[in-house]
Amino acid sequence: MNQKTSNSIITVNKAPKTKIQVKSYHEEYFVDLFSGAKIPVTDEYISKCAAEWLTTVREEEVLLMTEYHVRKGIHPQTWSQWLDRSKELRDARDLVRCMIAIRRERGGLKNQYSAQWGLKQQHVYDREWKESEEWRARLAPKSESITQPIQVVLEKFPDSPLVPVKKQIE
Repeated sequence: MNQKTSNSIITVNKAPKTKIQVKSYHEEYFVDLFSGAKIPVTDEYISKCAAEWLTTVREEEVLLMTEYHVRKGIHPQTWSQWLDRSKELRDARDLVRCMIAIRRERGGLKNQYSAQWGLKQQHVYDREWKESEEWRARLAPKSESITQPIQVVLEKFPDSPLVPVKKQIE
């Protein structure tokens, strides 16, 4: 009888254990940095943030990626965790980045913004801009490796009736 009991205990102990996914405090709630209120974070709330972010950038003159979550009082680390958690928020981020890139480039072309200001950060917003700058950077070492001077030989053109002979100053 003792043997059956010990076998049954062993069988129970060998049963696969399933871990319950427990969310941390920061995943279930976030503290609004302005009001101090605890706001529950659900997938619906993050989807709402993605939609608000797109609306804000479309309707206002937003020029920086971080402006929305700073206005909402969401800590950058919390925002980064939400981006890892939600594909919808990542998709919104990509679209927002594109919208801001267009706004900044158009503003630079129309002289609304300083060209130097736009050039320093445009690579963050526009992938094609970044690829273009990397291409230019790869060309620079090639042009520096050319050490021979280039000689240009100009021959005297013959006189023609259409072009009079240049008078020489004595």
